[in-house]
Amino acid sequence: GGWRPLTMVPAGTLNALFSMVVPFAVLIVGVQLSATELQRLLPVVIGLVVLSALLAVLQLLGIMGPIFYYGVKNDGHAVGLLVNRNHHAVLLSCLLMLLGLFAGGEAGTRGAARSRVAACLAIGLLVLSLILLTGSRGGLLFGIPSAVMAVVLFQLRSGVYLSFKGQA
Repeated sequence: GGWRPLTMVPAGTLNALFSMVVPFAVLIVGVQLSATELQRLLPVVIGLVVLSALLAVLQLLGIMGPIFYYGVKNDGHAVGLLVNRNHHAVLLSCLLMLLGLFAGGEAGTRGAARSRVAACLAIGLLVLSLILLTGSRGGLLFGIPSAVMAVVLFQLRSGVYLSFKGQA
């Protein structure tokens, strides 16, 4: 036989390769951040994902007409700032782990720490319900381990260990 390309669509392969430049650049910059800078960045990232989740709620409710930013049909599923429901559900699953990290962080006073944990727990419950509402099997697949990991991250970060043993 003659010469065969390495991929089915070489132009599509180059497009996919070049589309990875931005995530790779973010990874390179993120690796160079100090622990303090990462701690300051955590609420910003949580805020952006919560914004996407709130937009998904508005999309579900149909307030202000259809709020979808992409030409792809989503069949009325909540997608937030992303293109499809699977991506949004996995992003929400990642948010659960970020909430566990944030809840276990230093908050100053005891009251502030309790408020932070309560807020993260409330957001986490909302996020779990949104994962179910997306209808994404991938979201369910990643959501349950992410919720467990959020508890583990909270315990490791805060030093407060939750016990699920029954009282005898």
